[in-house]
Amino acid sequence: MKKIAYLTSQNVEEKKKEWFAKLDKKHWKPFVSSKAALLVIDIQNYFTNPASHAFVPSMPFIKQNILKLVGAFKRRNLPVCFTTFARMPGEKDPIQEWWGQTVEQGSKEAELNMATEAEDIVLVKPGYSAFYRTNLEEQLQKRGVDTVVITGVLSNLCCETTARDAFNRGYKVYFVVDATAAYSEELHVATLLNLSYGFATPLSTQDLCSMIV
Repeated sequence: MKKIAYLTSQNVEEKKKEWFAKLDKKHWKPFVSSKAALLVIDIQNYFTNPASHAFVPSMPFIKQNILKLVGAFKRRNLPVCFTTFARMPGEKDPIQEWWGQTVEQGSKEAELNMATEAEDIVLVKPGYSAFYRTNLEEQLQKRGVDTVVITGVLSNLCCETTARDAFNRGYKVYFVVDATAAYSEELHVATLLNLSYGFATPLSTQDLCSMIV
């Protein structure tokens, strides 16, 4: 599969317009920020380092949008959760079984590539979903969260799986179309089509920032 930097500052407005025109809007929900948490999925060296075979070409653009959202949430004292994917040596790993490779805890690849603060939720997940074998739900419940906003990578794997899992656990789910990315536009749009149909309301970074009041 050819990896493509399909989302840039030059084309983002055109892409958002094109994508939103394709999506099923029937069941989308209005966003209310008061009980929302921002999930930042796997912005770690494995996906952010251009020298890594797993580098996401659209990462430089979406990372800037994620930083805008992190700032907006923090200004309102709303929870922010950062995840990384990694497994303990010897741990059963379905991702390695599928892909033939993985990320080990303690490795350079596993390191988070964003700054965090003491109040942030920071967790390591051994699978696609941020809820899988983590204490994320407990952390959200402690903070009274009923709404999650999904950002990060990869749109069609960890982000989509987390969104579906959150929906099944009763959370209101929002998916930021220009703060998530896959290796190709085709995979990214497929996720937007699936999630907007039955699991999550898509939003843009700009619109979401204006709603965090």
